[in-house]
Amino acid sequence: MGELEQPASAPRMKNPKARNRDMWLLVVEAFGAVALLTLIVWWTMFSGRVGGELKSAVAEPVAADRPEPPH
Repeated sequence: MGELEQPASAPRMKNPKARNRDMWLLVVEAFGAVALLTLIVWWTMFSGRVGGELKSAVAEPVAADRPEPPH
């Protein structure tokens, strides 16, 4: 009996240049996620505030900050 020749296998490894493009996509996605997180934090901290503080907090001190009058 004769031996059968095996078919050539296709290369299974991706093109290294394609892997490099995939890495840039991950970097851009990570940068976008950090930018979005920064925007959300900034928006929640300073939304509706002038100079970084609420108007009512500057105009009226909290009752706990005032000393109690003597009896």
